[in-house]
Amino acid sequence: MSDPFASRPRAPAVLVVDDNDAVRTVIRRALEGVGYQVWEAADGVQAIGFLAQGVVDAVVTDIRMPGMDGWELASHVKAMTPGLPILFMSAYDAHLGSNNLPGPVLAKPFRVDELVETVRRLLLDHQPRSA
Repeated sequence: MSDPFASRPRAPAVLVVDDNDAVRTVIRRALEGVGYQVWEAADGVQAIGFLAQGVVDAVVTDIRMPGMDGWELASHVKAMTPGLPILFMSAYDAHLGSNNLPGPVLAKPFRVDELVETVRRLLLDHQPRSA
């Protein structure tokens, strides 16, 4: 018996990295609500574990986190998976509009629709991993 869902394209997987549980929960719910698979990491070290498994199509990360911050995580992302889109989040004005980051910066607090649209645009510019 064949699987009727086998030919359906899989949902893109987004890795959300933030040391704040509540922020990760809001983002996860918003992205799952529009059909994305969502993985969560509380820090950069956890995030690298997901990246090593090859299960990620895009990364949404806070910039300021204890331990490995978003800048350092982005460096690892680019080394491990060149071209993987990264969306940065920051509550600090100094990061907004930065040309030094390898991806756009979304200002915290943000609207859920703004987050969803930004992730959608990032994924359109990047071919997701094969199922």
